[in-house]
Amino acid sequence: MNNLAVLVQGELQRMQRYHILTGGFVVALIWVLALYLMDAAMLRTMFTTVLFIDVVTMPIMLVGVSLYFERQEGSLKAMLVTPISRSSYISSKIVVLVLSGAITLAVLYIYGRFFRGLDVHLPGLVVTVVLCAAFHTLLGFLATYRSKDFTSLLMNVMAYMLLLGIPVLLEFTGLITQPVLTALMYALPPKAAMVMLNSAVSGTFDWEFVYGILYFVVVGAIFFRLVLTGFAAFAEKEGGI
Repeated sequence: MNNLAVLVQGELQRMQRYHILTGGFVVALIWVLALYLMDAAMLRTMFTTVLFIDVVTMPIMLVGVSLYFERQEGSLKAMLVTPISRSSYISSKIVVLVLSGAITLAVLYIYGRFFRGLDVHLPGLVVTVVLCAAFHTLLGFLATYRSKDFTSLLMNVMAYMLLLGIPVLLEFTGLITQPVLTALMYALPPKAAMVMLNSAVSGTFDWEFVYGILYFVVVGAIFFRLVLTGFAAFAEKEGGI
């Protein structure tokens, strides 16, 4: 636990040095602007959509930026010979990017609640953001392992959204209603994120919210194992961003 606390502190300092957290905060302000431009009738839908895009894309990109910078500096190779466990290192990344997601949530919630009168279930949103950010941080590790550089990582994130995220958004807005397609979407991570967000924003918790929790916990545990297994091979590669 002490090692994890030290790693989290170092991770925060490193991400501040790389301006990763600053970039995340700027993105949150852009989301606020998007909410500002929405009328009252569309505010709840837009709030859900903005949070959805943020929690399924930002952790993947931010962990990729961090990993490429650290590999460029040689920090990752040093990790292979230090007494700090790889699981602690990976967990520190998850903690910091969950904090980044929580900052975005706080900014959007403060604006929506106190400036637009948006009534949402905050504890449900916190649980959702924590699980979604943690899961997509792990997915970001795996995507970074398989990307040649940061540009190819961005292309992979775009493909992820186009192939998996956009269909879920279209189904959320009622543009996809075919029963077979909507049923198949429950196998997708963005669908788990969307149903949890929709439940928390609407304040109606049913089996879908539980499904989302189980999905991220079970599949996330598998991803954590895969991230641990692939870390050494990625760390030994040469190159930066």
